[in-house]
Amino acid sequence: MCNSVERVLVHDTIEADLIDALVTAAESLTVGDPFDEETDIASMVDDDQFETVVELFEATVEQGATVECGGSYGDDLGERVFEPTVLSDVTPEMPAATEETFGPLVPVISVGDFDEAIEEANNTNYGLEAGLFTQDIDRSKRAADEIDAGGVNINTVSGFRADHMPYGGFKDSGVGKEGIKYAVKHFSRQKLVGFHQGFNA
Repeated sequence: MCNSVERVLVHDTIEADLIDALVTAAESLTVGDPFDEETDIASMVDDDQFETVVELFEATVEQGATVECGGSYGDDLGERVFEPTVLSDVTPEMPAATEETFGPLVPVISVGDFDEAIEEANNTNYGLEAGLFTQDIDRSKRAADEIDAGGVNINTVSGFRADHMPYGGFKDSGVGKEGIKYAVKHFSRQKLVGFHQGFNA
Protein backbone atom coordinates (compact mmCIF):
# COMPACT_ATOMS: atom_id res chain seq x y z
CA MET A 1 0.00 0.00 0.00
CA CYS A 2 1.14 3.53 -0.67
CA ASN A 3 1.15 4.43 3.03
CA SER A 4 3.10 1.39 4.23
CA VAL A 5 6.36 1.87 6.14
CA GLU A 6 9.29 2.66 3.84
CA ARG A 7 12.01 3.55 6.38
CA VAL A 8 12.50 2.98 10.10
CA LEU A 9 14.42 5.55 12.15
CA VAL A 10 15.51 4.37 15.60
CA HIS A 11 17.58 5.81 18.44
CA ASP A 12 20.95 4.10 18.52
CA THR A 13 20.47 2.96 22.14
CA ILE A 14 17.55 0.69 21.23
CA GLU A 15 18.50 -0.19 17.67
CA ALA A 16 19.52 -3.78 18.44
CA ASP A 17 16.28 -4.50 20.33
CA LEU A 18 14.17 -3.03 17.55
CA ILE A 19 15.99 -5.00 14.87
CA ASP A 20 15.41 -8.20 16.85
CA ALA A 21 11.69 -7.38 17.02
CA LEU A 22 11.52 -6.55 13.30
CA VAL A 23 13.31 -9.77 12.38
CA THR A 24 10.93 -11.81 14.53
CA ALA A 25 7.94 -10.12 12.89
CA ALA A 26 9.33 -10.51 9.36
CA GLU A 27 10.18 -14.17 9.86
CA SER A 28 6.65 -14.87 11.12
CA LEU A 29 5.13 -13.78 7.80
CA THR A 30 3.95 -16.50 5.44
CA VAL A 31 5.19 -16.25 1.85
CA GLY A 32 3.05 -18.03 -0.71
CA ASP A 33 0.00 -18.21 -2.94
CA PRO A 34 -1.98 -14.95 -3.00
CA PHE A 35 -5.23 -16.93 -3.10
CA ASP A 36 -4.40 -18.72 0.16
CA GLU A 37 -5.86 -16.88 3.15
CA GLU A 38 -2.82 -17.85 5.24
CA THR A 39 -0.46 -15.96 2.91
CA ASP A 40 0.94 -12.63 4.09
CA ILE A 41 3.43 -11.97 1.27
CA ALA A 42 2.80 -13.00 -2.33
CA SER A 43 4.14 -12.04 -5.74
CA MET A 44 4.68 -8.44 -6.80
CA VAL A 45 2.16 -6.78 -9.07
CA ASP A 46 4.39 -7.03 -12.16
CA ASP A 47 7.94 -7.68 -13.37
CA ASP A 48 8.91 -4.00 -13.28
CA GLN A 49 7.99 -3.65 -9.61
CA PHE A 50 9.80 -6.87 -8.72
CA GLU A 51 12.93 -5.69 -10.53
CA THR A 52 12.75 -2.31 -8.78
CA VAL A 53 12.78 -3.94 -5.34
CA VAL A 54 15.60 -6.29 -6.33
CA GLU A 55 17.69 -3.40 -7.68
CA LEU A 56 17.13 -1.25 -4.58
CA PHE A 57 17.98 -4.18 -2.31
CA GLU A 58 21.13 -5.18 -4.16
CA ALA A 59 22.40 -1.59 -4.48
CA THR A 60 21.83 -0.92 -0.78
CA VAL A 61 23.64 -4.09 0.30
CA GLU A 62 26.45 -3.32 -2.12
CA GLN A 63 26.87 0.05 -0.40
CA GLY A 64 27.29 -1.57 3.02
CA ALA A 65 23.89 -2.45 4.48
CA THR A 66 23.60 -5.68 6.48
CA VAL A 67 20.87 -8.24 5.74
CA GLU A 68 19.35 -9.13 9.13
CA CYS A 69 16.80 -11.51 7.65
CA GLY A 70 15.34 -12.37 4.26
CA GLY A 71 17.10 -11.22 1.14
CA SER A 72 15.98 -14.08 -1.08
CA TYR A 73 13.81 -13.56 -4.13
CA GLY A 74 12.44 -15.44 -7.12
CA ASP A 75 13.55 -19.03 -7.81
CA ASP A 76 12.02 -21.41 -5.25
CA LEU A 77 10.02 -18.62 -3.60
CA GLY A 78 7.95 -18.16 -6.74
CA GLU A 79 7.76 -15.80 -9.66
CA ARG A 80 8.14 -12.12 -8.62
CA VAL A 81 8.26 -13.03 -4.92
CA PHE A 82 10.62 -11.16 -2.59
CA GLU A 83 11.17 -12.51 0.91
CA PRO A 84 10.39 -10.12 3.82
CA THR A 85 13.73 -8.43 4.44
CA VAL A 86 15.17 -6.25 7.20
CA LEU A 87 18.33 -4.21 6.52
CA SER A 88 20.54 -2.60 9.17
CA ASP A 89 23.63 -0.38 8.88
CA VAL A 90 21.65 1.71 6.40
CA THR A 91 22.74 5.29 5.85
CA PRO A 92 20.37 8.02 4.64
CA GLU A 93 21.82 8.23 1.13
CA MET A 94 21.48 4.51 0.33
CA PRO A 95 18.95 3.61 -2.41
CA ALA A 96 16.49 1.74 -0.16
CA ALA A 97 16.37 4.80 2.10
CA THR A 98 15.86 7.39 -0.63
CA GLU A 99 13.45 5.63 -3.01
CA GLU A 100 10.01 4.14 -2.49
CA THR A 101 10.28 0.36 -2.63
CA PHE A 102 6.61 -0.69 -2.55
CA GLY A 103 7.90 -4.06 -1.42
CA PRO A 104 8.68 -6.11 1.72
CA LEU A 105 12.01 -4.39 2.31
CA VAL A 106 12.64 -2.41 5.50
CA PRO A 107 15.77 -0.27 5.89
CA VAL A 108 16.62 0.64 9.50
CA ILE A 109 18.47 3.93 10.02
CA SER A 110 20.08 4.70 13.38
CA VAL A 111 19.88 8.25 14.78
CA GLY A 112 21.57 9.82 17.80
CA ASP A 113 18.80 12.08 19.08
CA PHE A 114 15.33 13.46 18.40
CA ASP A 115 16.62 16.42 16.38
CA GLU A 116 18.40 14.04 14.03
CA ALA A 117 15.27 11.90 13.79
CA ILE A 118 13.16 14.88 12.71
CA GLU A 119 15.81 16.00 10.25
CA GLU A 120 16.07 12.53 8.76
CA ALA A 121 12.29 12.08 8.62
CA ASN A 122 12.20 15.17 6.41
CA ASN A 123 15.23 14.13 4.35
CA THR A 124 13.15 12.66 1.55
CA ASN A 125 11.26 13.74 -1.54
CA TYR A 126 8.18 12.01 -0.16
CA GLY A 127 5.80 12.96 2.61
CA LEU A 128 2.64 10.88 2.75
CA GLU A 129 2.63 9.70 6.37
CA ALA A 130 4.90 9.25 9.36
CA GLY A 131 4.60 7.29 12.58
CA LEU A 132 6.26 8.11 15.90
CA PHE A 133 6.51 5.97 19.03
CA THR A 134 7.10 7.97 22.22
CA GLN A 135 5.81 8.47 25.77
CA ASP A 136 6.71 12.17 25.65
CA ILE A 137 3.72 14.36 24.73
CA ASP A 138 5.97 17.32 23.92
CA ARG A 139 7.90 15.25 21.39
CA SER A 140 4.59 14.12 19.92
CA LYS A 141 3.51 17.72 19.42
CA ARG A 142 6.88 18.68 17.99
CA ALA A 143 6.81 15.77 15.55
CA ALA A 144 3.31 16.74 14.42
CA ASP A 145 4.49 20.32 13.84
CA GLU A 146 7.86 19.63 12.23
CA ILE A 147 7.56 16.43 10.21
CA ASP A 148 6.76 17.41 6.63
CA ALA A 149 4.12 14.77 5.91
CA GLY A 150 0.40 14.83 5.20
CA GLY A 151 -0.27 12.68 8.27
CA VAL A 152 1.61 12.07 11.50
CA ASN A 153 0.53 9.08 13.61
CA ILE A 154 1.54 8.94 17.26
CA ASN A 155 2.31 5.52 18.76
CA THR A 156 1.39 3.65 15.61
CA VAL A 157 2.95 3.17 12.21
CA SER A 158 1.95 5.00 9.06
CA GLY A 159 -1.13 3.54 7.46
CA PHE A 160 -3.94 5.17 9.42
CA ARG A 161 -6.66 7.01 7.59
CA ALA A 162 -10.24 7.99 8.29
CA ASP A 163 -12.30 8.53 5.17
CA HIS A 164 -14.15 11.54 6.57
CA MET A 165 -10.88 13.33 7.29
CA PRO A 166 -8.41 14.92 4.83
CA TYR A 167 -5.91 12.36 3.55
CA GLY A 168 -2.97 13.02 1.26
CA GLY A 169 0.72 13.75 1.28
CA PHE A 170 3.14 16.59 0.79
CA LYS A 171 6.06 16.99 -1.63
CA ASP A 172 6.09 14.15 -4.20
CA SER A 173 3.44 12.21 -2.28
CA GLY A 174 0.29 14.02 -3.17
CA VAL A 175 -1.72 16.38 -5.30
CA GLY A 176 -4.54 17.34 -2.98
CA LYS A 177 -6.56 15.58 -0.32
CA GLU A 178 -8.87 12.59 -0.41
CA GLY A 179 -11.73 12.04 1.99
CA ILE A 180 -15.34 12.60 0.91
CA LYS A 181 -15.78 16.40 0.91
CA TYR A 182 -12.05 17.01 0.31
CA ALA A 183 -12.01 14.76 -2.73
CA VAL A 184 -15.19 16.31 -4.11
CA LYS A 185 -13.71 19.78 -3.65
CA HIS A 186 -10.36 18.78 -5.18
CA PHE A 187 -11.90 17.22 -8.27
CA SER A 188 -14.43 20.00 -8.81
CA ARG A 189 -14.12 23.36 -10.53
CA GLN A 190 -16.23 26.16 -9.18
CA LYS A 191 -18.04 28.24 -11.73
CA LEU A 192 -20.38 31.19 -11.46
CA VAL A 193 -23.32 31.16 -13.85
CA GLY A 194 -25.58 34.21 -13.87
CA PHE A 195 -29.03 34.36 -15.48
CA HIS A 196 -30.32 37.86 -16.20
CA GLN A 197 -34.00 38.27 -17.03
CA GLY A 198 -35.53 40.86 -19.30
CA PHE A 199 -33.24 40.54 -22.31
CA ASN A 200 -34.88 39.11 -25.43
CA ALA A 201 -32.81 37.96 -28.36
